[in-house]
Amino acid sequence: MSTSPLSAELAAEWKYLDSMCTTGMLTAERNCRKLCMGEISWSPSYQLIRAEVHAWNLQNWAKGGKVYTRMLIRKLQKAELEDHLLDTLSEIEDARASIWREQKRLKRKASELRPSCLQSLGEAKAGLGLMSATQAVKNMQRREEQRRNARMIRRVNDKLRSGNVTMFLSPDNGGNWTERTDKIEIERALLRENERRFNEANDTPFLVSPLYDVIGPLGLGVHADAILDGTFVAPPGTDPFAVKLLYQTERPSSLTSTAYASGTATG
Repeated sequence: MSTSPLSAELAAEWKYLDSMCTTGMLTAERNCRKLCMGEISWSPSYQLIRAEVHAWNLQNWAKGGKVYTRMLIRKLQKAELEDHLLDTLSEIEDARASIWREQKRLKRKASELRPSCLQSLGEAKAGLGLMSATQAVKNMQRREEQRRNARMIRRVNDKLRSGNVTMFLSPDNGGNWTERTDKIEIERALLRENERRFNEANDTPFLVSPLYDVIGPLGLGVHADAILDGTFVAPPGTDPFAVKLLYQTERPSSLTSTAYASGTATG
């Protein structure tokens, strides 16, 4: 495995690929739909009223010829309003005003409707024999509480986040930790730290000779099979602790490839 610096051509190619990846992520972040969930507690009643609001709005737009009839019928059926397909414009406007008021009322009561929804879900799980209704409700309430706490933590962290890195602590040539505030110094210190962190395994026994020469970077081939079979003989010069580890990686007889192929493996 080579740890030498990249050539100028490879460095330019990797920099170009990184630039393309970064540009794609930024474009997706600008254009993708932002999902704002969790503000209103969900319940079947509130879901139905939202479907009714959407259906009545489509009915109103349909009078101007801006809505496909098939989609309108589908939305009316979803809102249980299929009998109102031929309503007049005045009837639609009255229904929209009424349904808006009902939606605001249910929105205020959404947190009160949620427990009964969870109770019905818990009873459905109990009917399947998965767990008791009480335990199922407790599990769902605990998960929702965790999500609410996580959302609050994210909101607080976003307010406290300063953005770009403005200071970095790193050791100098003498091993003393110093504070870096200059842009170029920060970038160089970060590169050195990342190079050190992601190359820590380069000097381990499996990535140097003689083990690397026989096992390779992926651990495939006859030598890998010999390790699993317990018949591998480490070459001279292998780290003694690596040899001990290799002997412990022998595959149990109950997990042989033949047993897996026949479906009789046990563990």
